[in-house]
Amino acid sequence: MTALSGGDIWAVGGTTDSNGTNHALSVHWTGTGWVAVDTHNAPGASLSGVAAFAGDDVWAVGGYAIGPRAPQTLVDHWNGSVWSNIPAPDLSRDDALASVSGTSTTDIWAVGFAGIDLGNGVEVKVPLIEHWNGRAWSVVHAPTGGLDPANHSAVQAVLQNNAAYKSATLAAVHALSPTDVWAVGSVVPGQNSRYDTPDQTFTEHWDGSHWSIVSAPDVASVPELGHAPSDDLLAVDGVSSHDVWAVGSAAPVGTLTIHWDGTRWSLVPSPESGFNGNLSGLTTIHGDDAWAVGDSIARWDGHKWTQTATLNGSALQQMSAVAAVSSNDVWIAELTSFVHYTCTAA
Repeated sequence: MTALSGGDIWAVGGTTDSNGTNHALSVHWTGTGWVAVDTHNAPGASLSGVAAFAGDDVWAVGGYAIGPRAPQTLVDHWNGSVWSNIPAPDLSRDDALASVSGTSTTDIWAVGFAGIDLGNGVEVKVPLIEHWNGRAWSVVHAPTGGLDPANHSAVQAVLQNNAAYKSATLAAVHALSPTDVWAVGSVVPGQNSRYDTPDQTFTEHWDGSHWSIVSAPDVASVPELGHAPSDDLLAVDGVSSHDVWAVGSAAPVGTLTIHWDGTRWSLVPSPESGFNGNLSGLTTIHGDDAWAVGDSIARWDGHKWTQTATLNGSALQQMSAVAAVSSNDVWIAELTSFVHYTCTAA
């Protein structure tokens, strides 16, 4: 979700018909109601991220697949009247974009993954980062934490020698300035089997000239499990270069929240929402007010995260996104509906 004002909010997603075919969805809040807006995408498309810069400048990203084909990148643009598809490059035969963010109409980032088929039913996913400069989308080189889909010799080395590899994906991006952009996701450490070890947190930072991997903490081993949980970062947002949040899941322990203070990422205790609990949507209003949603709602008051399963007296579940105009004007997307919070901030 993305909010320009109390009367101009966008949300995107997808639906599946009875034949199992995906269809992209976009809905617009006009101030009086939610209106479905045709994206004009062919069947097989799904949108997963949206960012608005003006009433006539909104971007949405995702993936599309025709029939049994793996997904390819999908980028749509709203010009104030109609959605249109904008060409975006692919690195492999299995690419998709998950999130989009930017600082201006000529500085927009989108992140996701590119897949490499290693055979025997094993696929390695590597981060995919693309940039819009006002004229065209282009792939920007970034540390993959694993294999480069364009480096065929490295892929062949894995196939021939059963060498260890990593698999990494990016789920979200947030741009604070042209020289301060964060992307987050998860990485599977070097291994010989995709499922040997649990996922670990993965963050990358753009400093205006290049992307670099930044170490992020993981939840410690859980005695009852005999190993560490699987940590996945699903959303990132912030208000300044020294106040950035990333949230996600530490399955099967519960939710995961980490904070960047300008120097390092650190784990922050988060309310647990039970087995496989997750936080997949995030918005930061100011340093003392942030919202994260997923299996439950968590709100940051400047000192701690507090969990609730209700809002305005309604029980909520399967929340995917949150957007805020102000502390007392917050929208949350559930599976098939929206909830509006208008109470005075605590």
